[in-house]
Amino acid sequence: MKKFFSIVASVAISYSVFAASSSSVTLPTATITNLLGNSAGAAGSLKITQIVVTSPANNTATIAIYDTWTNILTYSNSAYSTVSSYATNLITSWTNFFGATNYMTNIALIDYSNYVAAATNTLSPLVTVTVPTNQTLILSEQSYYFNKGAFATNLATGTATISVNYVKP
Repeated sequence: MKKFFSIVASVAISYSVFAASSSSVTLPTATITNLLGNSAGAAGSLKITQIVVTSPANNTATIAIYDTWTNILTYSNSAYSTVSSYATNLITSWTNFFGATNYMTNIALIDYSNYVAAATNTLSPLVTVTVPTNQTLILSEQSYYFNKGAFATNLATGTATISVNYVKP
């Protein structure tokens, strides 16, 4: 009986650690927001299991969801340099005092540097959803994994409503 109780307790604890939650946000045109709100647990890894997007009348909603911990959708790579080597044949020639030309083929190891300038890049969305006018789109039984957090932006005209069901470890 004691062993049975410990098994039931461990299953109950493991189930409560991965409890499902839901969140709903209204997203105006050309804005970005955290799908989980601004609470202390909004950042970090999560798995979105369902997405519901509602488009208002007379507007088409296009929602893009990004894996990021901030509302800035660009990132920078700093400049760096690398040194590489390759082996090749090095052919040399020389002419002696009497006018005879000699050719020699040797193996040479060539070193070169490659300099890469700093670059600013734009994040790619993990999910992009377009919903026609006055419609609701439900993506159920999904497994979208986010490592940093989930931010959404509305790329179309008009306000859209987004609801997500998610699991946070």
